[in-house]
Amino acid sequence: MANIDGWTEFGRRSFERLGLTLRPDVDFALLGCALHAAGEGVMFKTMVPPKGHVTPGPADLLNLIAKALVIASADPGDGRTLDETLNELAPRVKS
Repeated sequence: MANIDGWTEFGRRSFERLGLTLRPDVDFALLGCALHAAGEGVMFKTMVPPKGHVTPGPADLLNLIAKALVIASADPGDGRTLDETLNELAPRVKS
């Protein structure tokens, strides 16, 4: 739990420093959990590297994931949820 709290605070401070606000369906606890899960995944990948694949180093990989999470969770001013934005970018295929 302490690691999640640390990631949650990291997200809160980062958004404040960057002047960003969260989308209406995301809170800092959720962002902290996502960052924590990303960090655990990167650590696991480091301990058990995939065979036959060249992959970025752990810092580069975590940096990319963290940036993607910031982009996904930051409200650009439209007040839309992440699902609403995703549905606009990739409309659902009707059968």
